[in-house]
Amino acid sequence: MDPVILLGGFSAFHALYPFLCTPRMVLLEPERHTLTIYPSEILEEALYQGSASQASNFRIIKNLHITHVVNATANCPDAFPNTLCYLRLCLSDDAQQDLLKALPLASRFINSALMADPAGRVLVHCSMGRSRSSALTLAFLMEH
Repeated sequence: MDPVILLGGFSAFHALYPFLCTPRMVLLEPERHTLTIYPSEILEEALYQGSASQASNFRIIKNLHITHVVNATANCPDAFPNTLCYLRLCLSDDAQQDLLKALPLASRFINSALMADPAGRVLVHCSMGRSRSSALTLAFLMEH
């Protein structure tokens, strides 16, 4: 992996993401497991992709200012239905699951949230944050 130089350096990163910074060095494997893993940022301060456990962690939701969630799981309930706007897509994690009908629904939901005034922030998640959420996120990016 090539090194990445952040525009504005650490101070610019810290200003945007103070909750991702720690004042201490994390050197040992057990220390790494104590850190909170955040969803991937797909579009800066707008679109995120992650797992069901991240979607049910209120600290993550609050820190990222998430307003909308695409829940692409068959069994995980919407974690904060009284606080966030959800699109519930009951999609199972198997190769036989047909995503075709879900793609336009998710794309419209994400687009409306991002184009709202004020603009929303969307987290797309499945169980592990890898397959269904990736397909839905990529479909949105390809369309828009």
